[in-house]
Amino acid sequence: MARACANLDGGIPQRYKSFIYLPVRFLLALCGGAIATVFDAKTGLVAFYLGASAPVVIDKLAQGALPTLPPDSPG
Repeated sequence: MARACANLDGGIPQRYKSFIYLPVRFLLALCGGAIATVFDAKTGLVAFYLGASAPVVIDKLAQGALPTLPPDSPG
């Protein structure tokens, strides 16, 4: 964010002014907490790492948990 602001001479980038930005960030924080709870984090540090990995977990869930396999080639 600092680089984006520096490129705009200290202005705020347009994506941060969007109405949907804050609710999405809040939802992401809630998902991070939910992931730490679901995986039953035993320590605060484990909960932190699980929460920080929430964007990666959500991205993988959106793409599908299993990779798609190429179709069998005739042969």
